[in-house]
Amino acid sequence: MVPNRIERIQDGIPRLPSGKLNRGALPKTTDGAPISITAPRTGREKSVAECWAKVLDVPTAQIGLESNFFELGGDSLLLISLVCELEAKGLFVEVHELFDNPTVAGSLPFLQQEQEYSSNQSPVIGSYPALARHRKLFADGFAHPAHWNRCILIDFHRLLDQDALQEAANAVSAHHDGLRLSFHEQNGDISFRFHPPGAMETTLSYLDLSALPAEVREKKKYGLLNELNESFDLAKPPLIKVAMIDDERRSTVALIVHHLLIDMRSCQVLLEDLLSSYQAAISHRSVRLPRKTSSLAEWTEALHAHIDQQWKQEELSYWQHELAGVSQCLPEGKALPDSYCAVDADQRTSALAVGKDVTERLVRGVAPRLDVGMQDIVLAAFAAAFRRWAGLNELVLNTCGVGRDKLFDDINLTRTVGELNTVYPLRISLEADNLLTTVAVKLREVPARGLHYGMLRYIAAHHELADAPEPEVFFNYVS
Repeated sequence: MVPNRIERIQDGIPRLPSGKLNRGALPKTTDGAPISITAPRTGREKSVAECWAKVLDVPTAQIGLESNFFELGGDSLLLISLVCELEAKGLFVEVHELFDNPTVAGSLPFLQQEQEYSSNQSPVIGSYPALARHRKLFADGFAHPAHWNRCILIDFHRLLDQDALQEAANAVSAHHDGLRLSFHEQNGDISFRFHPPGAMETTLSYLDLSALPAEVREKKKYGLLNELNESFDLAKPPLIKVAMIDDERRSTVALIVHHLLIDMRSCQVLLEDLLSSYQAAISHRSVRLPRKTSSLAEWTEALHAHIDQQWKQEELSYWQHELAGVSQCLPEGKALPDSYCAVDADQRTSALAVGKDVTERLVRGVAPRLDVGMQDIVLAAFAAAFRRWAGLNELVLNTCGVGRDKLFDDINLTRTVGELNTVYPLRISLEADNLLTTVAVKLREVPARGLHYGMLRYIAAHHELADAPEPEVFFNYVS
């Protein structure tokens, strides 16, 4: 390849916080010609571009063969959604292959017409040793662990059919093995059990507000949601409840699901499949959902076999260093700002909403220009605020990862419903002027994206980690 032009850079090569070339800071060439988009030409290229446009929520015309998925606002969760969209068109690819080749042209050689492996589509039944995320909940010592639930509210602009929604809820629960779990603790050991689809149904609670005065409707609505939230028992499925709340003109559907059953990716899959099943039921068609990917049972067995491999000792030392000094993380007697809203005697809350325009500039402007992720930016902003408030030179916190990284050749978790997020500690120096660089480098250094930490602490129970205190700060950001 022969370059069109060679130019001398007077002040050295500009670098991004990650250490890569900062293309935006390079001197402009003399012609200054705008970069053109090479439009997809073949049927396969057009199919891939359409999937990109749907997942990224941008016009198809903005997707060129050399467009970069992450520069257009993509992230790790959207990458998983892209894999599913491609599969719907009969194109199969691994998440890590798209991550390493994030352009339409770059991904084409990795697209397959058939999957190299096929997941078992039969219902999963039986008991299995708990995953690290499950064990952490029991170790955290919640007074009411069964009340640690997600509540998802979906407002519709029309009234729904109650029978069709019940049929859809049952279909989704029968299809996704991870929604039919119970959790059990015996002699200090934790396990989870898959129940057969016919042994349980997802009960639909119904509330009609149309005859009630406006001033009492919210109280009745949230009274039902609180009642459902408090009705969970980890040992007695189902750990998912569905409610349909009507007024004169529209329906609201509430999904109350225990955190141990779903993460953010699972929420996407659950909502997609529930809406698809409802459309089939209301049209008197058979409910047909996409094929299941690997089950939590397969994932559990693979992880327990993997923990006997040779990476353990090196990572033990790494995580011990990260947890060093965790007890001095928060300053003693430091009051929270009065601007925070009081929750009770011991808690205050501060809420900040970032508008769509700022989000667009961050996701599609700042992040790709600096070659950093949104997690880098938000965590660096939090670290700066913490430094200003606490006056400390170090921050030790727990943070999250998606937990669906490609670890085994025969495991595919793109549509698996379960709590697969990883939780791991980070020890961040606050002394540097450029915290964004510090945070970006730190996150890239994390071995196995934090997956092994939970395995070592909660499954292998290495005392070097299991006996260490948890960080008092939790930074919850997953794409």
